[in-house]
Amino acid sequence: MSKGLFARAERLRARSKYREALAVLRRAHGRATDESERLDCTLALADTCRITGDFQQAESFYASGATLARSLGDRSAALDASVGRALALRALGNWREALKLLIRAEKVYKKNRDAEGIAFVTWSIAGTLRIKGDIPGALKFFRAAMKRFEALADDSATGYCLC
Repeated sequence: MSKGLFARAERLRARSKYREALAVLRRAHGRATDESERLDCTLALADTCRITGDFQQAESFYASGATLARSLGDRSAALDASVGRALALRALGNWREALKLLIRAEKVYKKNRDAEGIAFVTWSIAGTLRIKGDIPGALKFFRAAMKRFEALADDSATGYCLC
């Protein structure tokens, strides 16, 4: 892959030019020279598809990315891909499967003492419970996520919890 293509796509994503970034990421993915580059492109494609509302494509990229990450022994990327897949599934209305994936991820983040991962997955579970219709459960998890993000001094994520 041309590392330049991937870098260009990342700059586009940083400027919220997601449609343009997708086109560049697809080219970079097709030119990946090794599995590590392919993984980076796959996960960036997944994230960008999710941001643009193409949840089915995002779910597919996340699933492929998780498989590829596991084959490379990259547990962190596999876990992050699993959480991203859960968010795509949630957006597709499959909150049950999303919740299963998020609860599994939460256990791993806690085992690894990953404060940022725990906070994010707590927020993700809250949103999934909201979609399920469990408003008391959602509020409990949103409050817990907000406390975690406040402890991390992450004002943006704290704001998402308040929304």
